[in-house]
Amino acid sequence: MKQNIFKISIILTFFNDDIFLVNRVLDSILLDFHEDYELIIVDDGSTDDSIGVKCKSIECDNIRYIYKKNGGVASARNLGLMESKGEFVTFIDGDDVYDIGYNKILDECALLNKDIVFLDYFVNSHDSKHHLGGKNLNFEKNKVIILRALFGEYYLFGSYAIGAVWNKLYKKSFLLRNNLFFDEFLRKAQDVEFNIRCIYKSNDYIYFKKGFYIYYVNKNSICHKKNDKLLGYYESFLKKLIIDKKQMLSENYGCLSSSINYSIIYCFESLLKINILFNNEISFFRKEKEAKKLRKYFDTKFDFKNINIFEIHGLKLKIKLFLFKCNLFFFYYLILKGKKEK
Repeated sequence: MKQNIFKISIILTFFNDDIFLVNRVLDSILLDFHEDYELIIVDDGSTDDSIGVKCKSIECDNIRYIYKKNGGVASARNLGLMESKGEFVTFIDGDDVYDIGYNKILDECALLNKDIVFLDYFVNSHDSKHHLGGKNLNFEKNKVIILRALFGEYYLFGSYAIGAVWNKLYKKSFLLRNNLFFDEFLRKAQDVEFNIRCIYKSNDYIYFKKGFYIYYVNKNSICHKKNDKLLGYYESFLKKLIIDKKQMLSENYGCLSSSINYSIIYCFESLLKINILFNNEISFFRKEKEAKKLRKYFDTKFDFKNINIFEIHGLKLKIKLFLFKCNLFFFYYLILKGKKEK
């Protein structure tokens, strides 16, 4: 591991991002970049040579470009973490940006000297920026609530981004001391599983109600397209959650048994939408057949049929679960179609 000589390391990872997006994210970082910061750019095997040319052109003492064989975002982040020389680390994706003045907020976070600092963020959708944040959970006293939110009960925090790594600042010594790295066998939700282990190991974290990260909604992203490997990705993620849960149950986190049901429902719904209902290559008769097959698979693997509707929070999620458990996929499809047409 590298000796810390900077205050904060910003780890930027991407793979085959458009050169426009790479320029955009680099411009946003460099605008308020200063000598106490380090930028590590990890290119996870992009095939566009112009990206490497651009990144190499800005290299200096505290900006480094690393090209590696494609291995997934987890391996890219791990490499960036191992190569970093900052006391604290944060992560940014290649299709997002930092807001103007981000350095002031990062500096404030570093002064808090916590293992983990949770931050608010912004969402850019249709060129409109909206501020988003979570509920103030009195983080220091509610470890169980945070773990429940990370395992799937997102409503407790009020934001799915509780599981993201790009809206957090981590103390590097804390991560290394506890051997906290991203699981490179996971291809989906690695950040969520990483944060579960981070919170489990830490008693020194805080929610800092400011933000600078701008998350761009990209409906053309690969995560919104049919992917035959998606079932395997989600299955690996859920199995890892179950392993994490079993470890934590031994320390009186029994409530996590029901929390994981939310992740099971979300993974089922995501697969249902992306790979089946929004797949225009198959007829609706075939969609319904595939949906029932998926439901049976989740019954076998994750005991989907025994998830209690009345123990699930929120009317909308209760209705979805009811439709899924009764194989009423046509009605769910109509609801989705109505939303898309609005």
